[in-house]
Amino acid sequence: MVDDLTPNSPWRKRRLAQIDSRYERFLAGGFPAPALGEGETLQCRNELDRTNWLAMLGMCVEAEAIGLGDEPIPIGFRATSNRSFVVSFSEASLILRALRAWAAVAQANWWRMKDLVRSAETRADLDAIDLDAGWP
Repeated sequence: MVDDLTPNSPWRKRRLAQIDSRYERFLAGGFPAPALGEGETLQCRNELDRTNWLAMLGMCVEAEAIGLGDEPIPIGFRATSNRSFVVSFSEASLILRALRAWAAVAQANWWRMKDLVRSAETRADLDAIDLDAGWP
């Protein structure tokens, strides 16, 4: 028996949905931010969180550019635990640049798995995709 997978195969669609769900669960765990304290994370569960962190990174870069990098962020820096931390613009910038790199690696892994689904020739190929591999 040949396992012919059409582009719109239900098995392919199911595996893509599983991969999307795994990516969402990974992001929901938050970005580990040990610089803020043991076990602290930054929330990255949706586009709003990611947009806010990118906006904060922009503010940090601007503050650094005008010589205010060592100044504390006036509004604080809030972790997923809802604890606020006093950090400088430069410290926050380093944390957020690491978050951005972490998110890029996670997204690349998500895309890699989706590409594996698209190139799969059999159901066994689909089942062989390890949903836990490749996350930062």
